[in-house]
Amino acid sequence: MTHRRPRAVLAAAAVTAVLATATILTAPAPAASATTDPFAGNRGLRITGEQLQAEVRAAEVAAFGRPAAESMARDRIGLRAVQTGYPQTTRTNRFTMLTRTQGEFNSTFDPAKSGQFKQYIPSPEFADHVALLPTGKVLMFSFESVEDNPQKETAPTDVIGRQNAGRAYLWTPPANDTDPGEFKAVPPPVVDMPDGLDEPRPAPFFCAGHSYLPNGMVGVFGGNLGGNGGTGAKLALVFDPANETRSPLPNRPDGFPRLYGSAVALPNGTAGPDSVLVLGGNYKDPDTFKFSGGRWTKDKPRNLGRAQDDTLIFPDGNLFTVNGAVGIRDYGLGDYNPNVPDDRFRQVELRDADGNWTLGPKQRLPRGYHSNAVVLPDGRIMVTGDELQQIANNPDIKSGNNGTIEIYEPPYLHQGGKRPDIRTVPTQPVGYGKKFRVNTDSPDQAARAVLLAPVTSTHSVDTSQRRLELKLAGAGSQLLLDSPASAADAPPGWYMLFLLNDAGVPSVAKWIQLSPNA
Repeated sequence: MTHRRPRAVLAAAAVTAVLATATILTAPAPAASATTDPFAGNRGLRITGEQLQAEVRAAEVAAFGRPAAESMARDRIGLRAVQTGYPQTTRTNRFTMLTRTQGEFNSTFDPAKSGQFKQYIPSPEFADHVALLPTGKVLMFSFESVEDNPQKETAPTDVIGRQNAGRAYLWTPPANDTDPGEFKAVPPPVVDMPDGLDEPRPAPFFCAGHSYLPNGMVGVFGGNLGGNGGTGAKLALVFDPANETRSPLPNRPDGFPRLYGSAVALPNGTAGPDSVLVLGGNYKDPDTFKFSGGRWTKDKPRNLGRAQDDTLIFPDGNLFTVNGAVGIRDYGLGDYNPNVPDDRFRQVELRDADGNWTLGPKQRLPRGYHSNAVVLPDGRIMVTGDELQQIANNPDIKSGNNGTIEIYEPPYLHQGGKRPDIRTVPTQPVGYGKKFRVNTDSPDQAARAVLLAPVTSTHSVDTSQRRLELKLAGAGSQLLLDSPASAADAPPGWYMLFLLNDAGVPSVAKWIQLSPNA
């Protein structure tokens, strides 16, 4: 700890000096003289003993002692009192810096090996929740921000009333890398929340859980009532009628708390997944852990430990990690500070078939809490989310497009050769254990066929990731494919069907629906 103490104390001293120039007095005020105006009588900020104790952090007490920890707590309270805005020049300058550093850093990478970030698209939605629909469009939803200063809480998590409301948009992905696509507002239904205010507003369905229904619809479960740190639906339980007692899973062997990390159901050939890779959630720990057969084993580590990160399955079966931070609203310099002391979190990581991880190019924005990523039907990756960074790096906060989308092109789109194509697929649901036909103009290029479940993601976890290979036989311009054996391998619903060539380059996907009744 000794090597960290001087930096922390110097930082605290610097903040204290700034506060001193603002003539802020941080002596606690007696409870009897408390006032609703913290600056009453121009005597400076008055901090009660209760306020101070609520602000003191146990970790700072342990590291620096009680007096220093209380001084830091007073500084934070004082800073919050004087921070009334966030300059547009700061947003613009940060965005310009991130754009420049991304270009300089990524110029050293070969797109054929590491992929490439191609587009950065202003969006009207923060996209804290995303779901790829069978239409190929992406449903994005979150909330209207209650604060445009990224050094304060931007979400209406603790707000009761009209401001605690949801919003949603549909995004049609672009056909090329110069088109931003199209956005369409699809607001949630207006409801009267049971908060005692009788103020109907668009349903505050952010911070909910969600999953696909067999007919392709998205089910959203829970939401944010507001107040008390974000009151809402707190439990989701599964009951097994066959054995009636619930079987707990064994604990991970690392024993560390995990803060919004990823979980990926690993591909298992033509069968459904039989193991899950758990990773991320701890910026100090790059280890990954596999759960299979009722037990945990340590898998190959990533290059970085990171929390708030998203990990996806590519059509070729490799994995991809994007986004990351230190903690909730924490990018390394404390809560609600959008600056990033360690720029490594902007780098993506790619995992090959042997489980080895390689660092790749940087995304434009650092993205942590509430970040998301989606595999699109054409094989590109949509990266979005993290309203704090989107607000902090907006070159025009008044534009109305206060969200952003980045497009990443994986290595398989830069490895040359013609992509396979799919001309037609069944328009009716496909049953389990059945054969079905696919028409293609490039039957000689179709080495593999895979189903990829669409992404529905929030808080770093896609609850539906699944990739299965399908047995394939050729017959002229028609391919004969075997559907999954049962719903245990692939639950009923909509999937993207990709054809891959020998190098793993995918076609543009077509949608098929699996149904036990077909």
